[in-house]
Amino acid sequence: MLDIAFSPAQSELARQLQNALASSRRLTALDKATLLVLATPQSLQDGEVQQAINRAKKVGKNIIPLVIEPASVPEDISLHTLDLTDADFSQKSTINRIVNHVLHAQITRQTRQRNWLLLALIGTAAVIVFFWAVTSLTDGTIGFPVDEYATENAARETMIATLLHPTLDGLQPRTTEDAANFPATVEAASTRDRGFLEATATQLPLDRQATQAIIVATQTAAAEQSAVPAVEPTATP
Repeated sequence: MLDIAFSPAQSELARQLQNALASSRRLTALDKATLLVLATPQSLQDGEVQQAINRAKKVGKNIIPLVIEPASVPEDISLHTLDLTDADFSQKSTINRIVNHVLHAQITRQTRQRNWLLLALIGTAAVIVFFWAVTSLTDGTIGFPVDEYATENAARETMIATLLHPTLDGLQPRTTEDAANFPATVEAASTRDRGFLEATATQLPLDRQATQAIIVATQTAAAEQSAVPAVEPTATP
């Protein structure tokens, strides 16, 4: 139901607007009672207009002030205000603006109520699940799946040992020439093997340095050993 609140000076405009809105098929789906207020400084002070607004508040109607002259709309009814100053009410575009605004106000109200209800339900469910989880962990009803994680890790290690290690053993360098060509081997490897081979390629210089250090240390120790003078045994008289 769509009502219009207006002052006596606006009766002709209200009648024109009522006829135009009554012919709009889009408003037949309007299921929320709505009060349009033709807002001017004079109409907002009119006693009958104020009574219509108060009755609309009590029954929960949507109140939509249509500002047709500059006016200060009370804050408690200003949510769906539509500025129509200097608008021509004989134009279809003006009527369409009003129709769209009325329908939008209805959808906005319904959506807001639905969102609050949905938020309350989600919040309640979250609190229930939280306390259930805390209680279950405390009394040992549920626990972390340690065995499942261990089984999964064992299966992964078995797969790596079965599928990757044989391939990597065949691709790792065995000679100096293989080591020199190893970057090309890494680039040509499959996506599955490349990560492991790159790790091997990173390790090769470290292994080479360690080997060289051992060789140097061994040679140094041998040189020091050879430099020690031999002590001839002395004859006992």
